[in-house]
Amino acid sequence: METSVPLSSSIGLKMTFCNVIGCDIREYPSLISTNSTARSLASQGAREGTVVIALEQTGGRGRNGRNWSSPSGGLYLSVILRPPPDVEGASAIPLLAGLAVSKAISTSCGISTSLKWPNDVLIGDRKVCGILSESSFKGESLEFIIVGIGINVRSFLEPPTAGNYEATSLEDEGSYVELKDLTTDLLYILDMLYGRFLDGGIDTILGEWTDRSSTIGKEVSVETPTGIIGGTAVGLDGSGALVLKQDRRLTIVHSGDCLHLDLN
Repeated sequence: METSVPLSSSIGLKMTFCNVIGCDIREYPSLISTNSTARSLASQGAREGTVVIALEQTGGRGRNGRNWSSPSGGLYLSVILRPPPDVEGASAIPLLAGLAVSKAISTSCGISTSLKWPNDVLIGDRKVCGILSESSFKGESLEFIIVGIGINVRSFLEPPTAGNYEATSLEDEGSYVELKDLTTDLLYILDMLYGRFLDGGIDTILGEWTDRSSTIGKEVSVETPTGIIGGTAVGLDGSGALVLKQDRRLTIVHSGDCLHLDLN
């Protein structure tokens, strides 16, 4: 149970031109997990587009229950989304979030990033951002999606682990961006891309995601719940799943931890 109270202005955001995302922003000095707080708020009826931001997380989480180091100085936020049931491709919303992060870092910092399927943002071959998407269902109907985003902004005294990839930060890459500026750019871009998604489905962002991808074209190994699958990543399908070429056949991988085998 979270006990922290919201700050009126920790980063000091005020979104004046949002359509959905950022119309309700709740900032906290410290949380166990922004995803956990956002889930609690969503269960209590918080509206779509509500953003939960913490200056630090004491129990930040990554995929598959991994810890996500979240010291003060990073950007940690979660967004509540309630896509309508007639919009296809909701399972690919983490790709949309990754694309928004990549574009925001380019806008705010002038740093080129790439997207590693399904949910990491890299600078070179080092991880600068992770994304954790968690869904809630009522019966078979999607109730809401919580999209958590963690960006390494300041240098670390001790670099955290990042799965099979070394971690980096924007400061380590030469950018001293203010949290307020980066967060504002991220939420504006995320809001724009989400509006595009609501109008036309996930196909509206897949091309741009592919253009920024460091996974497509590489030999990869994907650890899935049913075993390890290897092959050449040749693209994404309409749901955002990874398409692998193995000899002369194609395999669709919907989820898993992806390792790039040819990093050069």
